[in-house]
Amino acid sequence: QDTDKFIDYLYYKDKGVKAGYSFYQTIRLTVSTAFKKTDELREAYFDAIEKQQNLLMEGEISEAKMKAVLQKMWDWFTTKVKKIWNWVMVEISKLKTAIVELFDDGVQFVMNAFETDVYVKVNTTVRTL
Repeated sequence: QDTDKFIDYLYYKDKGVKAGYSFYQTIRLTVSTAFKKTDELREAYFDAIEKQQNLLMEGEISEAKMKAVLQKMWDWFTTKVKKIWNWVMVEISKLKTAIVELFDDGVQFVMNAFETDVYVKVNTTVRTL
């Protein structure tokens, strides 16, 4: 499936040079892909329903035949949607594993993954009473 190759997981080379997507980008791309695929399936499903309704109105199929076809279409649609969202869960699980591995590598890698930086401000003047 083309979506299996869609996400590069969090991977950072030595010395903190970024070589993959950020955490937010990975989640956003995964969910956006799932919504896009679901919308395409929904559109195909409703187009097929419309086609079956037209065939029924033209007298080319019976109501029983239409009911059977609609049930098959519904089964097809729900199977595909479940497959898409199962894929999302697998991708998020992979991301979780990558994050756990980042924590094992150290705080600097975690900060790079979440695109954060330490900002420290020190007041070097001392006041006397």
